[in-house]
Amino acid sequence: MPKEIRRVVFTHAELRDAMRSFSGSQGKGLPAGEITALLPRRKDDDYLVEFSILDYSSDKNLTFEAPEEDIASALIEHCIRTKTPLPKNAEKELRIIDNNVCLDISIGDLGEAYGARGVLREILQKQAEMVDEIRRLSGQIFGRDTGDKGDSEAESG
Repeated sequence: MPKEIRRVVFTHAELRDAMRSFSGSQGKGLPAGEITALLPRRKDDDYLVEFSILDYSSDKNLTFEAPEEDIASALIEHCIRTKTPLPKNAEKELRIIDNNVCLDISIGDLGEAYGARGVLREILQKQAEMVDEIRRLSGQIFGRDTGDKGDSEAESG
């Protein structure tokens, strides 16, 4: 089944707002200033994002680290707060691309992406396959040629 992948890209201002409003504790310590760079880091078995921040008042470059999980959670909370739609049952993964933080959203089954309509479409397709198989089998049992392409596939396979 095909997979849908969607990317939501956040500005540095949105990232700062998300971190500041996050119910977790990490975002509260984000220093004031302009976020100039974001770098993925790994310490032991922890995945972090390192923020480079230019503090205009002191004219200093500062660094700040936060766990990827906290940033992803903060961005998801931000999306809920700003009514940015995100599929509930999708895999969400944090990425840093072109100095921006992104959420990559993977929907494993397009039926999930299209809601009830996609699920109904899949059910109807399965029902049609089952009817074809029943016709093929009943034709074999009763010795009738059903004329379906299922017969030719069964004979050639």
